[in-house]
Amino acid sequence: MTKDELEDIKKNNYALVAQPHTNYWFGISSNKLRNTYIEKFGDNFNLIIYSGADKDTDYYIFPFKKIKHLFKDEFYSKDAKTTTVGKRWVGNIKNHILKITNNPNHIDVKEYFGNPFFIKQHIFIKENEENDFEIENKRLEINVRINQSKFRKRVLDNFNSKCCLSEIHENDLLIASHIIPWADKKNIRLDPKNGLCLSVLYDKLFDKGYFTLTNELEVITIKNKLNLSSSLTQILNEIEGKKISIPKMKPKIEYLEYHRKKIFIEKDFQ
Repeated sequence: MTKDELEDIKKNNYALVAQPHTNYWFGISSNKLRNTYIEKFGDNFNLIIYSGADKDTDYYIFPFKKIKHLFKDEFYSKDAKTTTVGKRWVGNIKNHILKITNNPNHIDVKEYFGNPFFIKQHIFIKENEENDFEIENKRLEINVRINQSKFRKRVLDNFNSKCCLSEIHENDLLIASHIIPWADKKNIRLDPKNGLCLSVLYDKLFDKGYFTLTNELEVITIKNKLNLSSSLTQILNEIEGKKISIPKMKPKIEYLEYHRKKIFIEKDFQ
């Protein structure tokens, strides 16, 4: 979600900042929810919880009609701050489980994490400010984001939502890495067999060709490490020859061969 998209959708949706390191702890004002949003839009708005406009996928976006049953008067927070700011609900999202304090119910919200599907309904194009070409570009960009979200879900599911090299399972640190890059072959973009679940660091190393995989899914790292930092050399040496965790669907051999030939190169570091 870009800064411009966020500013657009905040006009008609309840958006608030919450951070991953606090399990997305949030507080929702009863007055603001009811008087600003429900009164104006009924159930036709979204509740958006995001960590920052600079992180495109680090957000949840919920259609309010899907979660409104959580916001009942008997579940108001009893914390001290409530007495000064008015009645409110507090809650958090941990391991994709949304829970409101004092409410015994909870919801699995994994499908709403980083999912641009609902944003698509809230990109407001002003007719007199953009020409047809600009409008079509914006629509194409939205569709790309939706497809990327689908690919991510399929790849993470394929690897049980764990990095296939380190077994890191924190969702906001996992990347659905393309074996053949997104831009290289359009017809296989959404194929989960063209994906690896990698943590952020390994994703970058794989994408830049510092390591690749054999057909037997064993790691091969670049040989020329003379000019690498000692820290990076150590990281690569630790995974050399390591076999990734076996997914439900193994990557296609032709995709791995492409990565070895086109992406994995013996870099000439100067």
